[in-house]
Amino acid sequence: MIRCLIVAVVAVGLVACPTQIGDRCGEGLPPCSSGFSCVEGTCSLEAVDAGQAVLDAGVDAGFDAGVAAGVDAGVDGGFDAGADAGFDAGVDAGFDAGADAGFDAGPPMQLGSVIESWTIPANATQVSQIGFDLTGDGGVDNQLSAFLIALPFAADFRNGLATSTDTGELIVLEDIEYWSGGAATLRLYRGTNAMPPACDGVADSICRKHLDGGAAFAIASVPIPNTGLSGTRSGSNLQGSGSLELPLRVGSTQIELPLRNARIESVIGGVATLGGAVARSEVQTRLVPALATLANQTVARDCVPGAPPSCGCAGSSVGASTIATLDSVHDCTISASELMVLLPAPDLDATGDGVAESLSIGIRYTTVRAVFPTQ
Repeated sequence: MIRCLIVAVVAVGLVACPTQIGDRCGEGLPPCSSGFSCVEGTCSLEAVDAGQAVLDAGVDAGFDAGVAAGVDAGVDGGFDAGADAGFDAGVDAGFDAGADAGFDAGPPMQLGSVIESWTIPANATQVSQIGFDLTGDGGVDNQLSAFLIALPFAADFRNGLATSTDTGELIVLEDIEYWSGGAATLRLYRGTNAMPPACDGVADSICRKHLDGGAAFAIASVPIPNTGLSGTRSGSNLQGSGSLELPLRVGSTQIELPLRNARIESVIGGVATLGGAVARSEVQTRLVPALATLANQTVARDCVPGAPPSCGCAGSSVGASTIATLDSVHDCTISASELMVLLPAPDLDATGDGVAESLSIGIRYTTVRAVFPTQ
């Protein structure tokens, strides 16, 4: 009875409890007292049941609400956190990518040099070693150099190139621009106004004062538009390809030799190997006339006026060999057409039309540092 009173006080206030909680009820048994109900054969307080129902509903509702709120909050929080994290990561990644791209796209650094020596192949071995495999057959392609070494006065061409470089009559500047990402470009210019001057007066037989690694120059000419070699730089090594005009001096004649599909492998401030294709038409109109002029200068140096076939040349001189080999019309002069007879057939298709129209070439040169303003 005490137990009943306690429950009653909590649930519905002070009530009489003639029926005990848990008394049996049902068919054939006395009914439960007022305030009690028969639940599954047992008398139970209706208030307790109602309270329990309310409690259960409250718990369920509270749980559901709590779960929903928790899920919503979790989703919102997770979404916010994810969004924040994603945004932050995006900003960071974008910033990094932008910074890198911006740095690579920013002003490049410049390395200026001047060519201080040339290596034009002087024999068949060098022809096969200097240059690149431009046809994919596994060998070095250097058809134009093979033509040059066949000329009796080829040494005069090489020596003249070296002398004009020493005296500053031929100044070729190499401009390398590079970016932090490794991209690089290379262009060649004719130079002028060497400071210090190449020679220390007319009595200076060695000259080369402008090739000490610290000279300053001005650019005398600009290469044709959109020419230059593009590639990559790794440390002091550079590789590139493209097209450019190669400034040369043949005897007393300055020429530019256009190279297409050109390639270069260079140690910056050191040795560079340059190769490519020169259209046969360019060889005919630019190089061969300059070579003919040089051939006649060689004959004039080694020979006195005379009649063919010797043309007044000493038998062992370069002039005598030039006349004997090239003067096919026996007039004691060398014409461009006489030189063209020795020019080999094109070995490269530089235009991609399936027909070879160009001659391969390969040379080497070395550089030292120089200072000059770029265009």
